[in-house]
Amino acid sequence: FGPVNGIVAEDFNNDNHLDLMITGNSYSTEVLTGQYDAQPGSVLLGDGTGKFKSLKRNLAGTLPDGNTRGLALLMNRHGNLIAVSATNNDTVRLFRHTAIPGKIVKIQDHEYAAEILLNNGKTIYREFFAGNGYLSQSGRTLIIPDNATRIKILNYKGAYRELK
Repeated sequence: FGPVNGIVAEDFNNDNHLDLMITGNSYSTEVLTGQYDAQPGSVLLGDGTGKFKSLKRNLAGTLPDGNTRGLALLMNRHGNLIAVSATNNDTVRLFRHTAIPGKIVKIQDHEYAAEILLNNGKTIYREFFAGNGYLSQSGRTLIIPDNATRIKILNYKGAYRELK
């Protein structure tokens, strides 16, 4: 294990439960202590009860490793989600996620959460954050699950917009 400096929560496997992508490590320790470098990039799959299982590295694909300082999800001009990883004294790395299904919607600055009704009657709630980890912030987007029947995006004034 090592310190976690970047974390992104998103439903990466389309099971309607939030998963985590994490990065970390620290090479700025004292000489006698040594580096904290046992935290390769990881994807943790959530089961909806607060428990997570680590996705095997050969299934997760290439993930950020090294003295990683930040992690964010951004949407490119083609509507694809890109994980951006910043590593100290190294290049910025981009990781394209091709397995995330569903429509991606941009969230406005005054919106803070979404209530998503699924076709099985279950409602899931997503909050929109400002910052994900050490000096990083993801873009304001919502991935709408394929089995969503109604989406309410809530704003700070108590109003909402509804997507169908």
